[in-house]
Amino acid sequence: MDYSTVFSIIAIMLSGASAWIAKRSLNAQINVSKNAALIAQTALNEQRIADNEGLLALYGIDPKNLSNKGLTSAELVYIWSDLRQGEIFHRIDDSDKNILTEYRKNFLDNQKVQIAFSEFIYGKLMSKSDYTNTLKGYVDKQMANKANVLGR
Repeated sequence: MDYSTVFSIIAIMLSGASAWIAKRSLNAQINVSKNAALIAQTALNEQRIADNEGLLALYGIDPKNLSNKGLTSAELVYIWSDLRQGEIFHRIDDSDKNILTEYRKNFLDNQKVQIAFSEFIYGKLMSKSDYTNTLKGYVDKQMANKANVLGR
């Protein structure tokens, strides 16, 4: 084999590798763009609900039920937004969705957060997923522990 053939084969291999790298970079950029659009739209929708709590009815949530549980619509939207941020982080980071940070556990230890998540967010404002199922498992455990302490 002469040098020109060897160089041609190497050039073809490098060209193929460059095309593969370019395709991966394009896919990564598409994912970043989709996530950025999702985050922006989610924030806009959350603000719309905060401005008009009647929109909660679209999710099967009666604002009167919020006050019966000691929550305001602003609190619900804030809790939902915070939990969505965690979900978006896990989606973008592609990290293990079954690990809750100390921040997240501290937030989920709050009684209002537990009520909001269990009764209004899980399966309504946020779809059931690995992430939300992990949150639910933690919240259910915390609520059961509180009930046991109170002797219920």
